[in-house]
Amino acid sequence: MGLLRSELEISLNVADDASLPGWDAMIRAQQRLELPWALEKIRRHIGYRAHILDLGCGYGGVANELAKTGHMVTGLDHDPEVLGIAKMRDKTQSVQYRLGEIDQLPFANQSFDVVTALDVLCHLDDCAEALKEATRVLRPGGIFLFNNFNRTLGAWLVAVKGQEWFIKNTPAGYHEFGRFKKPQVLARQLRRAGLEPVQMRGVSPVLLQRSFFKLIYEGSVNEDFHFHFCRTPWLGYVGFAQKRRFY
Repeated sequence: MGLLRSELEISLNVADDASLPGWDAMIRAQQRLELPWALEKIRRHIGYRAHILDLGCGYGGVANELAKTGHMVTGLDHDPEVLGIAKMRDKTQSVQYRLGEIDQLPFANQSFDVVTALDVLCHLDDCAEALKEATRVLRPGGIFLFNNFNRTLGAWLVAVKGQEWFIKNTPAGYHEFGRFKKPQVLARQLRRAGLEPVQMRGVSPVLLQRSFFKLIYEGSVNEDFHFHFCRTPWLGYVGFAQKRRFY
């Protein structure tokens, strides 16, 4: 039986810190959907106390929430400034934040039960090395949780142009269409890295919601903005893969 949202106490309120830019608020809105899903996979395949590495942890939205549920979490990012913010926002004061690059992880082989890469792969020109490193630091049978944008016209309109047009303070080139990957392409890369894809699910914002129209008119993302799972990954997808036990 899956975890209910209420059981997880996910508190990724996009209004928690007004200093965060609108594009980051959009990421956190998506995480409110994806984190309960990720925690269910971790509980089912690993248990209630996993050793987790969060790649590209940024402001700590994923790492800090995972730590609240009792997991042992390490967050890694290449930006010392955002690591400082993430550490300040860690209410458990248990997350180990490390400075480093995701294609050269400063960890020993088989150090983690779980590696997460949420809002990471879509920023890489080539994710092959990052996937190899994720596999290296995973223990046999460990799981890799990820998301990405699909390489579709819808993804270009919404995630690239729509974000530039409608969300305030979005950095130029924040999303580049050439970095998006079709699910079948990413699945092949996962297998080459030693990870067996288990599930991929389409994810998109709910378009017919009041906060969506408010975003278009005002350029801001409020706490009512939400995403849902959908049948087809016309925009993006979330998934998990498992490290082969003999790899």
